[in-house]
Amino acid sequence: AVAALLSPERLVTIAGYTLEADWRARLLAAALMAQALRVIFPGENPARALGMLRHGSHGAPYVKDGATPEPVICSFSHTRAWSACCLAYGPSLSKGAWPEGVGIDLEAPLGPEERENIPDYKTAFSAGEWQRILSHAEPWSELVRRWTAKEAMAKALGTGFFTEPASLDTGRGRSGRVLANGRLLRWPHVPLAPGHW
Repeated sequence: AVAALLSPERLVTIAGYTLEADWRARLLAAALMAQALRVIFPGENPARALGMLRHGSHGAPYVKDGATPEPVICSFSHTRAWSACCLAYGPSLSKGAWPEGVGIDLEAPLGPEERENIPDYKTAFSAGEWQRILSHAEPWSELVRRWTAKEAMAKALGTGFFTEPASLDTGRGRSGRVLANGRLLRWPHVPLAPGHW
């Protein structure tokens, strides 16, 4: 039933995921987004609501139609066990700047092979973050936690990782603020399950 909500192009993209759990999570994220958009656009057909999604210059999704004076900024994420989406109204896109937005990211724990390759991730973190990752009791979990915050912030900026990940410093705690591209971003961590962020 969820597949009926999606365009043929989006179905082809989802079919490219090799693990069944990954494409199921992606379908669930699309279904959540369709339902969330129906709250903004009451009475709208879910497939049409998803069809209204557009993408900013760096790929960030939003919806803009005649029914809303401002764009609806969209963010969604999925991992094998979880899917989530969030929406926010933003100011006009007419000035070419991405509006205040929202970003969400979910990540699963690193597998054994990925844990061995922690040094490969060093360039994505500031020197202070990297020190805190390495000194943590579970460095691989701390790496995933910080990466999740960075990805959510990059989505909120509307730039994705056209913004250098190391510039999005996640600070010392489980929530924080960072000035990025002239904007103050606030982020909290909400643990989903052991090791998931």
